[in-house]
Amino acid sequence: MVSGAILVQYTLRKRADVAAGQVAALVVGIGTPIVVRRLMSVGLLPLVLPLTDVAFGVFAVCLAVAVFRYRMLDLAAVGRQEFVEGMDDPLVFQNDENEIVYSNPRAREVFEVEARWRGMDENSFFAPYYDRIEAASTDEATRNTTIELDNTDRYFNIKRTTIRTPAGYNGGQAIAFRDVTELEKTNQRLDQFASMVSHDLRTPLNNAVVQTNRFARDHSDERVEALQEALDRMESMIDDMLRLARAGAEIETTEECSLGELAEEVWGTVEMSGAELDCHVEDTTIEADPVRLFQVLENLFRNALDHNDSPLTVRVGMLDERGELASADESVGFFIEDDGRGIPEDQRDVILEHGYTTNRDGSGYGLSIVRHIVDAHDWEIQVTDGTDGGTRFEISGIEAR
Repeated sequence: MVSGAILVQYTLRKRADVAAGQVAALVVGIGTPIVVRRLMSVGLLPLVLPLTDVAFGVFAVCLAVAVFRYRMLDLAAVGRQEFVEGMDDPLVFQNDENEIVYSNPRAREVFEVEARWRGMDENSFFAPYYDRIEAASTDEATRNTTIELDNTDRYFNIKRTTIRTPAGYNGGQAIAFRDVTELEKTNQRLDQFASMVSHDLRTPLNNAVVQTNRFARDHSDERVEALQEALDRMESMIDDMLRLARAGAEIETTEECSLGELAEEVWGTVEMSGAELDCHVEDTTIEADPVRLFQVLENLFRNALDHNDSPLTVRVGMLDERGELASADESVGFFIEDDGRGIPEDQRDVILEHGYTTNRDGSGYGLSIVRHIVDAHDWEIQVTDGTDGGTRFEISGIEAR
């Protein structure tokens, strides 16, 4: 009786941190023999031995449930509990009825929930941010998004993971929040800086271009042409700098993009005499940011055209798991290759780095932009030999339809 009273008192004091089912099992187990003996002593139950045996049997079963069902003896579970409780980022578990069954102290602090949070529905727990958090929901088992909490001026990346029971049923969700405030603010500062530098550079550059063009009308010679080319190169570098600054930004929205149609459209803006596009993607669509995907194709096409002589063929096709030509329904990515002179193997690890170029007139930004956009989509890119001896860029980790 004393042990039961101590357990109940502890539960009331720690009700936000203990499992109600575990406590109930222990209370029932301890209380059953006591109640049975009391009823026998007052004559409400017959004084027979089997009733005592049954009472202690119930106690044994309840104790087993408390110990094994809730893993009281599992040191790893205790360690995980301490780790989760001490996390600097919020963590919440909800059951398949969208009721909150666990939240660590950081989650309760961030979302300012009251002491009686256990059993709250998700809407009440996350208010007023429920709509933003719910917007992250898709049909996938795991998904990510980033939200801003207005009252704290902080940004959190949200990861929802569906919890499956051993039988494969949906047991609820784990919702983990990672504080990305500093990263988000750094990205904002970089974007503002790039825009500011671009504006401050364009003003004197535009003036120089106007004056040079006026001068060229009356004094057209090699020196003036060289000056115009240099100014054009400066303008191109400014554009590349802005694209690079924004290429690695988080992909907020995607849509189904027709890879073949987009490739043809991009080719129309970059094609040159003596080069042709050989497209083998048919009606393939991929989930992507269309503007960023356009940049990827544009930079890879331009890279092939700028580093090879005519005649040149640039080929676009789908990849299977082995990096071989595949149909759309079995693909895991796509490739862009040419039949030019190729890239030496010892240079393939560095050509995607910022500023690397073998072209005297190049900025070294183009392939770096490609890499950043690929990373932002959670894709992967690899440089290898082309089918006909040129260079192939393989982009994988893509679901094609």
